[in-house]
Amino acid sequence: MVHVMQRMQRSTYYEWLERIGLGKIVKIDLPDEVPGMLKTREQFVGGSIEPATTAFGQGFTLTPIQLLQLHAMLANQGRMVTPHVIRGLYGATGKPMWQPDLPAPQQMVSPQVARSVIEMMEAVVESGTGKAAQIPGYRIAGKPERLKKPAKQAATRMSESPALLVHFLPSRRATRSWSSWMSQTVTMHLVPPLPHPSLKASWKR
Repeated sequence: MVHVMQRMQRSTYYEWLERIGLGKIVKIDLPDEVPGMLKTREQFVGGSIEPATTAFGQGFTLTPIQLLQLHAMLANQGRMVTPHVIRGLYGATGKPMWQPDLPAPQQMVSPQVARSVIEMMEAVVESGTGKAAQIPGYRIAGKPERLKKPAKQAATRMSESPALLVHFLPSRRATRSWSSWMSQTVTMHLVPPLPHPSLKASWKR
């Protein structure tokens, strides 16, 4: 990733980070949403360190819901949608009384680019570090990550380092995307209704 980044103008790279929403809230319909952290343009383009570390996922932060949004963008053929938890208010007869005003999806990358990334993520689950997420009969695209805790909470043993897995399925026409955070003995799932009972068991393998 660093080699790819070095072929880009730093300013162009930073503009793409801003375009996909890093450093901003996603405007989900939940209270007290906070943004992730992204260095200022001056810090980013003024040297070679920030672009390089950002290329392999360090030097910035984002929330779990934003990580899900970005993966869903790939599953939606490159279109970014605003995540939400409320479909609307409906009367006893099913007639809608109120529905949220959601922005239209934005095409962030071409469907061809999204497909290329999805194929890489499928390979992670089929034959790479995401094998534990396999479910018979499903094509799954995913990306497990080993995360770093802040210095005050630094892990003393590798087994205590937190891990995050983000997947979506079926990978070619995705209807579900989920994130699983595992830190020591604590596991948190950010998921819609799960499509297969073996999914929960897959995190224990």
